[in-house]
Amino acid sequence: MNSHSNSLFGLVFVLPLLAVAVWIFYTSWRALARGELSPQWRLRLIVLSVIGIGLGIWFAFFKVTEVPEQIRFTGFPIPTELYRFTDGEWRNVSPPRLVVILGTLTNFITGVAAALLPAKLAAFINQAKETFPKRP
Repeated sequence: MNSHSNSLFGLVFVLPLLAVAVWIFYTSWRALARGELSPQWRLRLIVLSVIGIGLGIWFAFFKVTEVPEQIRFTGFPIPTELYRFTDGEWRNVSPPRLVVILGTLTNFITGVAAALLPAKLAAFINQAKETFPKRP
């Protein structure tokens, strides 16, 4: 496999996760703008967004995981920097630049989306209550 096909392979994981995270982020704020959430959720959504920004920064730039002393990677859920311990030193085996850039963006937006998930679920429940009212 050449490096071009390796970068495309990495995008198979990055792009769907990025799409889901962007969808959660967008629809959470859209639900607030359309009035699908109660007014008390405005402050909650702002607080959750601030928490999400912090979580996104941590996911994208500070989360380091070491797998049984052989592999170390930065970024969650998409590894953006990979190091393998061989011959007594850590060797960089990071993915191609395109995957690193989109992976970092995905990690950040996933952190924000994870924090906004309670607001998204509340909007979904409110919409379900309106769509399927209780039977008498």
